[in-house]
Amino acid sequence: MSDQELSDIVVYLQTRPGVDKRVPPPALGPVGKMLLATGKFTLSADVIGSHDEPHAVSPPKPEVTADFGRHLAGTCMGCHRSDLGGGKIVAGDPAWPPAANLTPGPDGLGVWTFAQFQRAMREGQRPDGTTLRPPMSELIPYARKMTDTELQALWSYLRSLPPVADRE
Repeated sequence: MSDQELSDIVVYLQTRPGVDKRVPPPALGPVGKMLLATGKFTLSADVIGSHDEPHAVSPPKPEVTADFGRHLAGTCMGCHRSDLGGGKIVAGDPAWPPAANLTPGPDGLGVWTFAQFQRAMREGQRPDGTTLRPPMSELIPYARKMTDTELQALWSYLRSLPPVADRE
């Protein structure tokens, strides 16, 4: 996220009325503690990289480029991993299926067309007609709001990635 996008969020939140409610501190029960201790559950703070890494001051111009697509794909990396090769979702519901491989190789989106990608993002349907599974299926209402430029830029970026072999 660029500095401008973060400041836009802060400014928006400052326009909202305050809420007079005490939020209890986070706590893990016995099952949560066991899952954390055995490496089956990861706290989100543990997957955040260095806060000192260089980052953009402004987002890229919204145009059909791999650079703009890379910026948009940042939100995909939480489940599909930093190389977008998919696999077991590290920080999420253990019942979720592995994230799909989004790279262009034979184990990923290699045989997909843009029209099939667009249908998956807007209608939640894979090329074979099956429905996307949670948590991706829950994101379809948001993906429907993506502009054609955003979807084409994201597709352009995904096509530019080196193929990754399936992990699972």
